[in-house]
Amino acid sequence: MVSKNSHSHFKTKQRIYFIIFLLLVSLSLIILALSFHDPNPINNNKLSTSQRISQKDDHIPVAKHPEWLKIIEQKLRDKKKKIKLGLVNLDHDHHGLHDGLKGLDRVETVSVRFDRLTGDNKREWEEYFPEWIDEHHKWGPPRCPEIPLPTSLEQYNDLDVVVASVPCGTNYTRKGVRDVFRLQVNLVAANLAVRSGWENQGVVHRTVYVVFVGSCGPMLEIFRCDDLVKHRKGEYWVYWPEMRRLKQKVLMPVGSCQLAPGYAETGEVLVPFFAIS
Repeated sequence: MVSKNSHSHFKTKQRIYFIIFLLLVSLSLIILALSFHDPNPINNNKLSTSQRISQKDDHIPVAKHPEWLKIIEQKLRDKKKKIKLGLVNLDHDHHGLHDGLKGLDRVETVSVRFDRLTGDNKREWEEYFPEWIDEHHKWGPPRCPEIPLPTSLEQYNDLDVVVASVPCGTNYTRKGVRDVFRLQVNLVAANLAVRSGWENQGVVHRTVYVVFVGSCGPMLEIFRCDDLVKHRKGEYWVYWPEMRRLKQKVLMPVGSCQLAPGYAETGEVLVPFFAIS
């Protein structure tokens, strides 16, 4: 028979082996945990505000010198002259334009004020391009509803660049194209360019560029492809308008609602006429 001492010795060995096994398992778990541990932990409390923002979102857009402005600067003869920008429909700066222009000593900006045809002042496309036209003036001379321009164009007669943001409308394929506010923004930009680049004596004396920023571009019935300097899809259109042609357009009636050339009677500069099928 096996003695009691040998049996006790056997149990002691079992306990020792079991303890060694537990130690090996614990050591393996510790090594595994250390392998996933960051040797350089970051203390967020010591980070600057900009660093914490960068950690949260690496894709926050950073304002920069607009590319379209660099293109215009390269084309200007006087490299030291200040560049005056007239901003049309950019009050809310949803393109980050103001931030991109900050700190540029050569740039001066002015926001162009005009009564927008939106909200309670909204007009319908059919008011300017009706299906039926009184060609024989049976009910009197035809008149178009007014499209407001800046109240005092004279204060914007020294612009070097007109920068505009064109609204897309609710449905760009149909409703957006036939949008009166979109028409108004294009007309404001065209009239500002003519006012700044044309003398009453009939001499073109200044170069004026027109830039449209954003994903919705200008009306090609007003701004010709021949005058396009540079276009980056979804970002900007840069135009160098031929002033004689642009002035011809701003002298014409606003739509088919007025066929007679009103400027021939009053001598005033009116907004242009064009049609969109």
